[in-house]
This record gives sequence, C-alpha cells and structure tokens, in this order.
Amino acid sequence: MEIPRPKPLQFAGCLRIGCLCNGLVLLNSREDLFMWNPFTGCCKKVLSIEFLKQYSDSSIMHVSGLCYDSSTDDYKVVTWVRDGETGMACMIGSCKTKSWTKNCDPYYKEIVSSTSCH
Repeated sequence: MEIPRPKPLQFAGCLRIGCLCNGLVLLNSREDLFMWNPFTGCCKKVLSIEFLKQYSDSSIMHVSGLCYDSSTDDYKVVTWVRDGETGMACMIGSCKTKSWTKNCDPYYKEIVSSTSCH
C-alpha cells in the first residue's frame, strides 16, 4: 500500500510552522493562526493573533503548543508572552470559539524559551 503524499498548501504570504496535533499542522502568519491538514490540503483560519500587537516583538515568547481537548471537542493553542510587571502570561486560544483567555502566573517571572508539542 502506498501512502499518499501531502498536498501542497495554497497560500499567498509567509507562514511559520508551529506544532502538530492529530495530524493537523498549526501555521502562523503575522496576524492569524491556521490549521492545515496536509493529507486533504484543507487549510482554515482558526484564530486571530491581533491581540499580540499590544506586546512588543521583543517581549513575545515563541513558546506555543497545540492540543485537543476532548471534553469540549476543541483544539487549543497555548502561547506565553511577557506581560510587563506581572511577569509571564499564558494565552490560551480556543479554535472552536475563536477567543483567547489570559492566565497570569506570578510564580514564573522568567521562563526559558523552548517548544513542546504533544
């Protein structure tokens, strides 16, 4: 049996590959996040990252993750940002509701940048 090759992504602009979850690839542009299925070729905008413009480019931590939440049948995106005097803020995006929630953690003023996708 031959495994089908991924279909090329048709997108005008620059995209960065984020994480993988259940065969789906999280891609990001400067303004939006996309979910791409390389086997069907389907690509869909799932979240806007417009809110990140309130943080300077130097303060954004490129620590992101993608996971599936079976209790809500939703894919979630997790991103850490440096939040001024409060330290680090964890931004959790829901692909289902297309909304973000912010969780501040006063115990972690500094986080070493790394990437982990599960």
